[in-house]
Amino acid sequence: MKKTFQFILFMVITTHAQTDKITGSWLMTKAKKDGETKSVYFVLKFTDNNTMEAMDMEIGSWRYDESKNAIVMNSQMDEDFNGQAKILKLTESELELGKSGWEYYYTKLNTDKVSKDNEQSGLAGMWQMDSNNKEIKKILKFELPDNFQFVELTDGSTETISGNWFFFPENKSLVISSMRQPLRGESMVVEFTGNKLTLKHGAEIFNATRVERDDNLERLTFTEEELPEENDVSSSLPWNDFYSMVSYLSDIKNIVYRFGTLNVGIGKIHYVTLVSKIRTNKEKPSVDFVNLRVTETDSMQYSENYKDELSEGFNLFFPETELFPVRLNGMKTITVPAGTFNCTVVEGFDGFDKVRYYMINDKPGIFAKIIKEKIDPFGELEYSIKELVKINRVN
Repeated sequence: MKKTFQFILFMVITTHAQTDKITGSWLMTKAKKDGETKSVYFVLKFTDNNTMEAMDMEIGSWRYDESKNAIVMNSQMDEDFNGQAKILKLTESELELGKSGWEYYYTKLNTDKVSKDNEQSGLAGMWQMDSNNKEIKKILKFELPDNFQFVELTDGSTETISGNWFFFPENKSLVISSMRQPLRGESMVVEFTGNKLTLKHGAEIFNATRVERDDNLERLTFTEEELPEENDVSSSLPWNDFYSMVSYLSDIKNIVYRFGTLNVGIGKIHYVTLVSKIRTNKEKPSVDFVNLRVTETDSMQYSENYKDELSEGFNLFFPETELFPVRLNGMKTITVPAGTFNCTVVEGFDGFDKVRYYMINDKPGIFAKIIKEKIDPFGELEYSIKELVKINRVN
């Protein structure tokens, strides 16, 4: 009886010790099957309350089966993490599992050391990767202690991939764990000067430059309650005479703007080029804005604004939308990429959007700057800015 009790006690202690060894965060470095080896770099966490987490998301549960020397996993999210994984090796720093013919190799992560090494690496912050395509902006964001984001900003779309990052000072390597992105896996830090970063990822070289958040935004803080219910600003606007607008714009070939939208996650504004082609008819009179989104390789019309004495005849903010409620916010001289202009400032609402117009006083139909913002249904800020870049006249 005594020997039986001692054996049971030994088994309990052994099981508890193995469970303690398994508990924690593990970085999968490779997977092997039938002589094939894949580099994986995936973080799997076995918590002390027997849940499994991947990419900071709970994916199932686990328990240690002492009789089979295996980790029994239960996951409805991923078949790879469902079933029995045989423990082939388990130490304080290494774990090897066998499942479905595959062998998986893990390295134990010391979270305190990871936090310290990441902080001391100096890599925390945002990095813009060099690209031959100016229309695509790729941002790496390293947050402390180990959160990572890869953001790709293109014309009209944003792709964000999250994960974790780990800097190993012993060999100056950087490991990024994420579902997919160009630097997923291990890279060697070839050069790092504080504002310049060069990484060697396999046979590829990636260069990046440190960038800062666009924090100095011109926010629109007014509320609808602050605006008068009835306020006729028409007499104070600079473009009251439609005939003068047609006459002035008849000498303009096109207007070039840059249009930027804020990516809230990284705090950066991504710009695209917009061109408005101008067509006028003095006899009718009428003016037509054909609006194009222009890239290095293509241009595409996205809207058109037309005005004559009947169509849009009431809209003194043409070619933009009439605002309501609205108020005049004085005169201001501002500088944009196209130069410095004296403007009439108007602000109000276009539906749920707060809007601020900078109407150039002596250039009817041309805005120096337009700012729009609103809070979306999920509580996130939507912010855009449109600035005048160039006015091209008819030759």
